[in-house]
Amino acid sequence: PAQWDNAFASMSLLNDVVPYVISIGNHDMVGPQGGVTRRGDTLVNSYFSVDHARRYGNLAGTLVPGRIENHYALLDIGSDRYLVISLEFAPPDEAVEWARRVAEQHPEYDVILLTHSYLSGSGRRSSNMLNSPLAENPDTTVNTAATMWSKILYPLPNSFMVVGGHSAPKAPTVPYQLQRNAAGRRVFEFVFDWQDEPNGGSGWLGLITFRPDGAI
Repeated sequence: PAQWDNAFASMSLLNDVVPYVISIGNHDMVGPQGGVTRRGDTLVNSYFSVDHARRYGNLAGTLVPGRIENHYALLDIGSDRYLVISLEFAPPDEAVEWARRVAEQHPEYDVILLTHSYLSGSGRRSSNMLNSPLAENPDTTVNTAATMWSKILYPLPNSFMVVGGHSAPKAPTVPYQLQRNAAGRRVFEFVFDWQDEPNGGSGWLGLITFRPDGAI
């Protein structure tokens, strides 16, 4: 709880300044016995509630009513429209299917997927979530980056970007891939993770600039 208190106080500096969308990782899902062995143990809903996300993050919907683990936000910035879908670490099948349906229902929005683990530190799609104890739980399912790509992003003509963390590169860089979906559109895939740098990353932030000509 002390760590959640710190996280909430820090993130709250953004309240009413810019809208923000959070994505929970494996350390946010640790249960009372330690480790991520099942879903639902996270304290995120006690701090970053649905009401909080609706007020400060343009929340538009959730997979489970009243729970923020898997949710989406709609951001209209000038003439640009973004659908930001946030999926928990190693999302289950029902979350992936839900995300695809949400994206299909908003064809006029560019889709940005946030999920904790997607690219590895070398910039390739990761399957490290299969090494989590969560993958051994018969009561749930686990999707890798490859299955998220094939089930959600590749078939969607409006897929645009993926942002993840979890895996730190060997040097303080931003590993990325540039892929194309089934419609031939470019999809940018990034990993922002500097946890191995001094002070757990020295408070670094990654800034992505969207240019009028479509460059990132």
